[in-house]
Amino acid sequence: MRRGAIATGRATLTLALAVAGAAQAQQPALSDENEDLWALCSPLPPLVWVSDAARVEGPLDELVRVIAGGADLSEKGVTRLHGDVVLTYKGTAIHADEIRYHQDEQRIEAAGRVYYRRGDTEVVGRAADVDLDDQRGQIKDTRYQLPTMHAHGSASYIGIEGAERLSLSQATFSTCDTD
Repeated sequence: MRRGAIATGRATLTLALAVAGAAQAQQPALSDENEDLWALCSPLPPLVWVSDAARVEGPLDELVRVIAGGADLSEKGVTRLHGDVVLTYKGTAIHADEIRYHQDEQRIEAAGRVYYRRGDTEVVGRAADVDLDDQRGQIKDTRYQLPTMHAHGSASYIGIEGAERLSLSQATFSTCDTD
């Protein structure tokens, strides 16, 4: 299966998105005077290999959309997707070497190189476990970016706590240029 769609009806440091919201609230609107807010900073380099399919655009519908090199179906409602897998659902994209999709629970387990994107948040990690409906989960051994804030860092663990909140454990955070 190269292209297909599966349809279905159904921390210790809270920092990144809370800081993002506070910074954006205090940041003046862009104008001719401050449009070069990050002019002295180099652009953030891309975090990982990610196909255009992982860019979430268009309607945020209830369909789980999958592109994968192959799929193994089980009678227990668990689908093993492998080979450069891209899964999108309600504005979230997960790109990984392998994903186990638990259809009844609307939950995924991703392994290998894992790329998570929702809005302006980009995270790369080693493994992820995400509840798609509740938008809750965890990503391990991570690097992350918030490009509109020119922010980046790493964390041993990132907890996804809904659509607009992440919690980071053993984390770094910087708006300085990367090396």
